[in-house]
Amino acid sequence: MKRLTILLFMLAACSSPDDINIGGIFMLTGPAATHGKDSAQAAELAINEINQAGGINGRLLAWEVDDTKSADAKTSVTVLTRFINKDINVVIGPTWSNTAKAMAPIACSEHIILMSPTAGVAFNEECEYLFALRPHDEVLNEKFGRHIYQQGHKTLAIVGSTQAWEEEQARAVKKGFEGAGGTVVSFQLPQLMEQDYRTEATKVKAVNPDAIVFTNSAGQQTLARRLKELGVTTPFYSVLVYHETLETHNGFMEGTIVNTDFTPSTVFVAKFEQAYNRTPDIGADTSYDAIMLLAGAMRTTGSVEPEDLQVHLNALQEYTGESGYLVFDGKGGVSKEATQKKIQGKELVALS
Repeated sequence: MKRLTILLFMLAACSSPDDINIGGIFMLTGPAATHGKDSAQAAELAINEINQAGGINGRLLAWEVDDTKSADAKTSVTVLTRFINKDINVVIGPTWSNTAKAMAPIACSEHIILMSPTAGVAFNEECEYLFALRPHDEVLNEKFGRHIYQQGHKTLAIVGSTQAWEEEQARAVKKGFEGAGGTVVSFQLPQLMEQDYRTEATKVKAVNPDAIVFTNSAGQQTLARRLKELGVTTPFYSVLVYHETLETHNGFMEGTIVNTDFTPSTVFVAKFEQAYNRTPDIGADTSYDAIMLLAGAMRTTGSVEPEDLQVHLNALQEYTGESGYLVFDGKGGVSKEATQKKIQGKELVALS
C-alpha cells in the first residue's frame, strides 16, 4: 500500500503547469482497501494509456491520489478541500457511500466534478456535478430478492450492517422478497465493524429460514463460519463479494450464490493483470471507465472546466466501456443488468 501511495504522489510531483490535474480519493486502508487500491491503479492505467497516445488536445493528464483512511467522512472532506485548494476540480472517487455523501455538498457548492466508481447510495442526485458509475444496486437487489423467492424459498434471513450501502441493500432484498410473497423471519443490521457475529448467527439459526442473505460485505465470511459452526446448512446468498473474500473464506462460503454487476471485459482484465500482476477487484473497471468518460468529455467540449464537462456528461444516454453496457439516468447515475454467480473455491463461476 505504501508503494502505491508513493508512486501516485510521484506522478503528481512530476506534473507540469500545462497538465490537466485529476484527483483520486479512495479507501487505500480499511475494510475496502482492496478495491480502493484497484480503483486507483485502474485510473492510473487509463491515464497512462491516454498520455502515451498524446494526451487530451495536446495536454497530458496529471494524477494525484489520497486515502480516506477507512471510511472516515471527515478525512474525505479534508482531502477534497486540499484538492480544491490546489485547483484540482475533477476528482475520481470516493470508494464508499458514506464518504461520497459527506463530500457531495462541497463538490456541489464548489462546482467540482466528483465521479465515484463504487459508491452505491444515490449521492449523485444532489447536483449536476456528481456522478456514480456503480449501477443502482438497490434496484438490482430488489430483483435479487424476487429471484431468491422464485428459487422456492418462502422464508428468509437477512444480515446487513448499519453502513449506508449495506443497509440499503438489505432493505432492497427484503422489499423484493416480501413483494414476491415471501416472509423475512430475521432482519439484522449489526454495527459496521462487528467482528464476532455469534449473536447474529444464533438468531438466524433459531428461526430456521429457507435461505440466508448477506449484505454485510466485509464481515460475511465470519458470519458464514459462525453459521457453519452451529450446523446451519441453509443456502447462502450474497449481494457483493470482494476478491479478498474469495481468497479468505476457507470454504465457509462455498456454493454461495452472488448477485454481481462486476463484469469487466477480458481485454481490461488482461491489461490490468499485465500491469499489476494480479486480478482486478470491484471498482477497477468502472474507475478505468471514469477516466475514459472524462477524457471523452474533454475532447468533445475542448474544455477542462467542470461547468462544460458536466453538461456533456449529463447529456449521455449510454456508454459501452470496460465495465460493460451502462445506461445513464439523467441524474448522474447508471443502470446495468446483474448476473448471478457461485462461489467455487477461490473463484466466482457462472451458474450451470
